[in-house]
Amino acid sequence: MIRETNYILKIATRGKTVIDILGYLKLRRKIKPMDDEWVFVCPAHSGDTYILCRLSQAFIQKYGGSFSVVTPYAYSSIPRLFPSISKILVYKKFSSLAISKFFMDFITENNKDEIRQRPIWGYPRELFVPTAGYKDIRFIDPFKMFLGLDPEAKLIEPTISDELKDRAAKKFQGYNLPIGKTVIFAPYAKSFPTLSEENWVTIVEKLRMAGLYPVTNIGKNEAPLPGTTGIMVPFDEVLPFSELAGHVVSIRSGFCDVLSTSKSKLTIIYPQERFCRTSLYDYYSLRLNGLVGEKTELQELIYDSSEDCTNIIEQTINFHVKN
Repeated sequence: MIRETNYILKIATRGKTVIDILGYLKLRRKIKPMDDEWVFVCPAHSGDTYILCRLSQAFIQKYGGSFSVVTPYAYSSIPRLFPSISKILVYKKFSSLAISKFFMDFITENNKDEIRQRPIWGYPRELFVPTAGYKDIRFIDPFKMFLGLDPEAKLIEPTISDELKDRAAKKFQGYNLPIGKTVIFAPYAKSFPTLSEENWVTIVEKLRMAGLYPVTNIGKNEAPLPGTTGIMVPFDEVLPFSELAGHVVSIRSGFCDVLSTSKSKLTIIYPQERFCRTSLYDYYSLRLNGLVGEKTELQELIYDSSEDCTNIIEQTINFHVKN
């Protein structure tokens, strides 16, 4: 019975992979890049889409042409923050990220003309594990390799228009939040383990006692932390919104990539875990990856799930209250 079940699961998995591949090939046939246009399919997460967009200007400077992205609706506001993105195509349904290994086109001077004739998978998933920890390679580097950019390629910062600032301010006022004294908590992450609810609640209570107002950034099917109000802010509004708040405390996630240039105080928490030849912190650190803006006040903390979080709690409180 177990063998039969495993066999059925293997067949089902293969069947889904074939469907995903056919779906992506259909998308490639449907989208016809212009002669001078590069089209990148971004079906992944907010952070990956954000990093690709931050490298778009360096890519255009090296290869010329225009830079377009294909993205799910959930992340479609991210490319709007970058004037170097000339076109945004929004699709509801995307193939699984698992098929990226079949469509990994590394862009080089030799193959650029051939590759530019079709949509390019914009998520270098197959590069992360093999390169992690090798000669100090970190999260940002596979994107540069994939795009055929030099290691020194510069990340551009997002452009926040006055219209975006006004929208964020209206939303902030709509939630009736105090400017400079609001703490946005982001306790959820798809890729990393998070603190226990008990520890999050302790931080919430201590910051509230210090005169700050805690809220929880939530997505679909997520609940606010006990003792906080839930807020929902689009990715393109989250930078000006966070700067009005003044404080963010988050588990490491794609949300942190988007917030990396915020002028608010950021506490980013990393689990004490290995990632291939290195640690999660060394690989994903905002500071070590050069993602942080010049005016960002950033504190990065590492917690061990086998220990209590007293030290994490104290450092978080001190950073947001005493500094």
